[in-house]
Amino acid sequence: MLIDLFQAFFTYGIGSEVFRQYLILFLLYLPVFLFSLSFHEAGHAYIAYRCGDPTAYMLGRMTLNPVKHIDPIGFLLLCTVRFGWAKPVPVNPRNYKNYRKDDIKVSLAGICGNLLLVLISTILLTLLIWFMSATGINNQVLHYARVMLGMFISTNIILACFNLLPIPPLDGYHVLNDLILKRPLFSSYNAQRVGQVLILVLIVSGVTGEYLAFMESSITGYIYRFIDAFLNLVL
Repeated sequence: MLIDLFQAFFTYGIGSEVFRQYLILFLLYLPVFLFSLSFHEAGHAYIAYRCGDPTAYMLGRMTLNPVKHIDPIGFLLLCTVRFGWAKPVPVNPRNYKNYRKDDIKVSLAGICGNLLLVLISTILLTLLIWFMSATGINNQVLHYARVMLGMFISTNIILACFNLLPIPPLDGYHVLNDLILKRPLFSSYNAQRVGQVLILVLIVSGVTGEYLAFMESSITGYIYRFIDAFLNLVL
């Protein structure tokens, strides 16, 4: 998003229509991303609290306030290449009622939160398109609402698929470890550093981008085909 915005600025100038459109898209995307990221992290904190660990709650992480969750590097990457990460939610597994079972619940909570937002956004987008088609109303507000709902779908698919990668400290690694590897719940500091370097290498090499682009295009393709099929039935 930011890369496109800067390119439009240097190529066409700040007063151009192209720059204006990219700026609008970025301003629409920013709250979508911040809310989706906060929802993901708050999901971790809430389920950890329900599993008996109040650590995240006491540190103010069980909130939708994005300031509590933003990691500077992860945020910059998400604004530029549309995927990144937040600050990990702190938990103390010794407070869990069931050591590994609860860790799986907490690890999947953020991903399930993103998938829930995909579902809600799909329903709202379907209703919005139906309303616009049935009434013939297509003003600028409804147009931007439609764009934002599409962004919610794409952004949360990307966040869910990225966090499913089985690389420490991502959620996918926790699930893999709890089900198969059976190592200590939290990888060592060195393992996390190696994992972070590996993630950056995959990002720079384009492997992660290709994986996420494939997953996003595939899932959104099914979603929009569902919307079209549903609307053909009711219109």
